[in-house]
Amino acid sequence: QLDFVKEYWNQVFVPTIEQYEQLLTPNPDVLCNSEIKFGTLLSNVLSLGCKKLATGHYARIEHSDSGDVRLCVPRDKEKDQTFFLATVPAKSFEHVIFPLQDMLKSEVRQMALEIDLCTAEKRSSRGICFVGKRNSFSGFMANYLRQEAGDFVDLSGNKIGRHIGLCSYTLG
Repeated sequence: QLDFVKEYWNQVFVPTIEQYEQLLTPNPDVLCNSEIKFGTLLSNVLSLGCKKLATGHYARIEHSDSGDVRLCVPRDKEKDQTFFLATVPAKSFEHVIFPLQDMLKSEVRQMALEIDLCTAEKRSSRGICFVGKRNSFSGFMANYLRQEAGDFVDLSGNKIGRHIGLCSYTLG
C-alpha cells in the first residue's frame, strides 16, 4: 500500500493555502496531478517494476514517430481533463495509459453497470477533493486562513457590499 498523505500535505495543500493567503487563485487539482499522481505516485509505481500507470483521466496521449509524447483532447470533450494535466512533464506520459481516452462517460457508466461495479451510479465528483461534502469552501478555508470581513468598493471608492474575508473569493 502506498501512502502519500505527507507528500500531498507538503506539495499540494500547503502551497494552495499559501497562494490563497496571497489572494491568488491556485488550482490544487493541477498541483496534485503534477506533484503527486504523475510525480510521486508514478515514480513509486516505476520503482516497483511496473511499466505503466493507468488512470481514469479523460485525456489522450499520442506518440510521434520520433518518440515524442503529446497530451491531447480525448474523445469525450465534455469530460476533457487536459487542463488539469497541462503542467505534467511530457516525459511522464511515456509511462502512462489513459484507458478512457476513446470512451464517452456514458459508455464507461454502462460498462460499470454491466459488471455491477458499486460506483456505477455514483454522481460525478467536482470541486476540491480536500474540502469534501462536509463544508462550504469558505467554511473550510476559514480553518486555515485568517478571515477579515470588510467592504466591497467600486472603483470610485463607494461601498457596494460586505465580504466575509477576501480569501473566500477569487478573480474570475
